[in-house]
Amino acid sequence: FTPEKLDLQRDDEFGQVNRAFAQMAQTQQNYSQELENEVRQRTAELERVNEQLRQDILARQKAERDKAKLEDQLRQTQKMEALGTLAGGIAHDFNNLLMPILCLTELAANKLDKEHPSREMLDEVLRAAHRARDLVAQILAFSRPGKQKKQPINLSECLRDTMKLVRAVTGAGISIRFDIDAEDLWIHGNTTQMQQMLLNLCTNAAQAMGDKGTLEVQLTAGPNDTALLTVRDDGPGMSEEVRRQIFDPFFTTKPTGKGTGMGLAVVHGIIQHHNGSIDVTSAPGQGACFTITLPRCCLRVIEKRPDQNDLPGGTERILVVDDEKAILQVWEELLAGLGYRVTCCSDPEEALKRVDNSETFDLLITDQNMPHLSGSELALKIRCRQPDIPVIVCTGYSEHCTEADARLLG
Repeated sequence: FTPEKLDLQRDDEFGQVNRAFAQMAQTQQNYSQELENEVRQRTAELERVNEQLRQDILARQKAERDKAKLEDQLRQTQKMEALGTLAGGIAHDFNNLLMPILCLTELAANKLDKEHPSREMLDEVLRAAHRARDLVAQILAFSRPGKQKKQPINLSECLRDTMKLVRAVTGAGISIRFDIDAEDLWIHGNTTQMQQMLLNLCTNAAQAMGDKGTLEVQLTAGPNDTALLTVRDDGPGMSEEVRRQIFDPFFTTKPTGKGTGMGLAVVHGIIQHHNGSIDVTSAPGQGACFTITLPRCCLRVIEKRPDQNDLPGGTERILVVDDEKAILQVWEELLAGLGYRVTCCSDPEEALKRVDNSETFDLLITDQNMPHLSGSELALKIRCRQPDIPVIVCTGYSEHCTEADARLLG
């Protein structure tokens, strides 16, 4: 039944009823239409509100994830700062231990003929001590990254020495293949950073392989005066999604507490610092291959003259101040052997008293980190009494006395 079927033209009572019914039906239809429009409008408003609420929830969830990520990065940064502080203290103490080992061993070796049976053993002690000194420099470079000086270095020799460290820190189940196709590949770089780069790559590869696997490291001469370093492993590989993120700081696929996510980020930064590039190829189950391209430098090798090892001697008076008695022994042995008149003090206050008692010196050699009075403070006090005295400030590690500061002290 619809109002259109009613006879609205009739003049009797049925016509009146039909017209009244038709009007009522039209009113009902208009009301229904208005109601439908209002429902549609309210539904659209609810959908907009629900969409806004969904966006707000997603934004809140993203903010919480970002906050958690930032908090994790902050914790990692604080760990690195704590490591840097610890490394600085270790470096100072460790270098103080290494100095008498290096110097006294070298002095002892120089007193022996080259054919003496003990000379080779002393040379081996020196090589081990030099590796220990370089290890301290690596720890400092990792924990306190900064501007590193670059100079021409033989990449072949640098990597060959680093592979000895790689073998020491790699499990016995990992087979290592190291191949150098060119012996003289020179680059303009920093030795410590190059060693750190290779150590990070090899450590990352060893960790990916686990207890067993094969690690291949190859150095070749590339096209357009470049050096190509390849580090390949037969570990589990990685997906394309992971591959795109591996150089992001703090990104790691290792369980919580098993990695900082900084190893490959440091590698990427070192390569950029050396104007190089790195390419990674990998797939799940097919291992990973890192190819580093570094520009080579032109170098003219100058033969060392035989007399360049001779140290200058003299008869001047030298004041040496250090709170480590073993280091004082080194200075006294070395300088007295060259003819200098040496006065050693283990207490900076004692050195000041000697100067106050009208003792004059031609040179001051002082350690920087000493109790009660630092080397720079001692130098300033002595130069107030003897303005023309040149000063040499020595330190195993110090952030408070830079090379520029030392030059201002004379």
